[in-house]
Amino acid sequence: MFALGPKLMDKAGPGAAGDGDTEARGDQETDREYFAASGHKQFAELPKRVQNMIPFAGDMVNPPLVGSIMAAFIGLIPLLHKAFFADTEDGGIFRAWLTSSVSNIGDLFTALQMFVVGSHCAPVLILSMNVAIPTVYYLAKKKFLGHDPMAWLDMIPMPVGQFRNDDEFIGGTKWEFGEG
Repeated sequence: MFALGPKLMDKAGPGAAGDGDTEARGDQETDREYFAASGHKQFAELPKRVQNMIPFAGDMVNPPLVGSIMAAFIGLIPLLHKAFFADTEDGGIFRAWLTSSVSNIGDLFTALQMFVVGSHCAPVLILSMNVAIPTVYYLAKKKFLGHDPMAWLDMIPMPVGQFRNDDEFIGGTKWEFGEG
């Protein structure tokens, strides 16, 4: 229980005798202990088979599943479907602010994904480009590559390769930056 008034009106200051904050904390702990104990007691009274299934069912619940269930309810219940997707004049109370906002976020998803991936790959890309551009230029200048500027351009990003999340090449070569 949170009480702000008595603490502000108390002239003795915080921590003095009769401080309402200490009493409120004690009440919260008592409530928390009571509900935890009653929850454990009710869980212990369930059959053993149900006790084993509850953590398994909890592991199965994930954001895509919850979103799919919510979408099914909104799409299949006519009243909710009308509230979310009908025009405002036709009773779509969520269309003006919620549905249009979610649609705008969905439209930005691809662009945001490009920024995230680009920021993750930027250090490797910069390093490899600083090596590849002079190398391709040197090989072209010495006439090892022939006279095809498009092939030269295609050869510049080749050292970047395909990276996994831990910045390791698919082929197994690990790039490490820094001291070491």
